[in-house]
Amino acid sequence: MASNLTMKGMLFRNLLKNCLATIYVIRQMNEESVVSRILIVDDEKAIVFALEEALLDDGYDVRTAHCAEDGLDLFKDAPADVVLTDMKMPGMSGIELLGKVKTIKPDTMVVIITAYGTFDSAVEAVRLGAFDYIQKPFNIQEVKQIIRRAIAELNVDMTAKPALFQPVQAPLDIRERILSGGESLSGAVSINVKSIPLEGIGADFYDYFPVENGKIVITIGDVSEKGVDGSFIMIMVKSLIRSEASHSENPSEILTRVNTHIRSQGATVPITIFLGILDITSGTLEYVNAGHERPLFYQQNGILKPLAENGTFIGLFDNPSYEPVTLSLNNQDTLLFFTDGLIRAVEHKFTGQNPYDILESVVLHSAEQQHYRLADYLYSTFIENSSSLDDDIVILSVCLNSELVREKEVVCACDKDSLVLVRCAAEEVLRGIPVANNDRHAVLTALYEGMINALDFAYPERNPGDVRVLFSYDDTKLAIHIEDYGVGFDLGTYVPPDSETYSGLVKDRGRGIFLMRNLMDSVRIDTAPGKGTCLILEKTLANSGAEK
Repeated sequence: MASNLTMKGMLFRNLLKNCLATIYVIRQMNEESVVSRILIVDDEKAIVFALEEALLDDGYDVRTAHCAEDGLDLFKDAPADVVLTDMKMPGMSGIELLGKVKTIKPDTMVVIITAYGTFDSAVEAVRLGAFDYIQKPFNIQEVKQIIRRAIAELNVDMTAKPALFQPVQAPLDIRERILSGGESLSGAVSINVKSIPLEGIGADFYDYFPVENGKIVITIGDVSEKGVDGSFIMIMVKSLIRSEASHSENPSEILTRVNTHIRSQGATVPITIFLGILDITSGTLEYVNAGHERPLFYQQNGILKPLAENGTFIGLFDNPSYEPVTLSLNNQDTLLFFTDGLIRAVEHKFTGQNPYDILESVVLHSAEQQHYRLADYLYSTFIENSSSLDDDIVILSVCLNSELVREKEVVCACDKDSLVLVRCAAEEVLRGIPVANNDRHAVLTALYEGMINALDFAYPERNPGDVRVLFSYDDTKLAIHIEDYGVGFDLGTYVPPDSETYSGLVKDRGRGIFLMRNLMDSVRIDTAPGKGTCLILEKTLANSGAEK
């Protein structure tokens, strides 16, 4: 047990070190005069294509391999500065490759890619010298940021640059990294989240992820320490919960172990937390509420009641005692979780009135119509356009046995800033579909290429108009329409790229179309000069299983 805690502590210290390195990255990028070499090793071609394109666009010298053995040969021939390798591949594993790379060139920065984001695998990678790890499915920007930090660590003596550190920025990337991951959840539950960190820095947190036997862990909490320190503690707590939940399905045991580790690290910070394990099959929620705001439980018979608080907060005492409570849910019942920032926002909006009464009244009168998107509704009611927010806010609503949203539309400016908006919409749609990780990566990469095509060709005068992205799906197929209102082109003169080869393709000569056609089952183009272009991508979705 002590050894395990030591390994976990080492991982957190490594994470903290990497977080601080983030701050130097922007200046370091501008000063780089030598092109850094990146080696990508993954047996999933869609991932290799996406990473290679993204990193080539940033000016790196990129080499790729689809197995660890080939990757090792490439490394021996021309050692890379940074190696991105999948953890689990046929033949030699990523962990084995890590060890061999470090033997050849000890200062190589190795980043492990894994779908198994458990602490055991992460700790093992760090113990063997990995710089960091990335959990699938990941965001391309997340990968770029980790690459930049790795190169910064290679080229800069961090202790010699104290004036460059601005820790207030550190949690921005970490928070995105920790909170943006999402596993495919069963269609039997709908989860809607709004997270508003104050000034980009947040110590409130939430998480949800599937475990064995059709169960989902749901947690929300608030670290009393704010700013950078609070954000780092938030990361520690979230990571510990994921680790402990892989070994126990008892919320009391999980929180007790999390508290033990936090206290072993010398922390004396009160952390309120709700931790529940939702059993979709039986329709039950077993939970512990350790001093957190009491969630609201809306039943389809029109009854609204707060859940009980049944334990003290973690982080301050050595041996807190928790007794789990079991709640039975029926079809369309809704649970609302929130942090105290929401209460403060309601209090500011309705001065002199009891904010809990106001919140319960709004939930009671809106939950039946808004049960799938209750967090969105409360955000628009109490928070949107507010100028008086003074605390982090998380709102999370859960509806049992919800029907899948069959369509989602996004209309936005055709510019690079909108790539994030469209990506978020795609993630939301994919989260509601039982989709395998391979298909998820394929869809997100093809969507990115489709949006880049619209950015490059729709509005050549650099005066962007709008782009409309429509997601529609049934039980087996997802269709994405990317429609712009730009110049269009003569489809009769269009010559598609060679679908059998990849080498030599240039992005603006068809590389994007090549990737889309390799990743999706169908790619169609409807266009005419002066009438814009509609790109239609279709993917038959395999049911999510135990994939890597």
